[in-house]
Amino acid sequence: MAYPIDEDKFVSICMREIGEHDEVDEKVAQAVAITLNWAYYKSLIDSKQRG
Repeated sequence: MAYPIDEDKFVSICMREIGEHDEVDEKVAQAVAITLNWAYYKSLIDSKQRG
């Protein structure tokens, strides 16, 4: 998986893998993508601050 994650693409892949899904599944997948991107950017900032 490449970072940052394309949220729409991630949600699309998740929904395809789940099969029958609803709006809640889509929102959870979007929240996961947002959280992973946040963690990625946070690690970049932390790495720069350390030197």
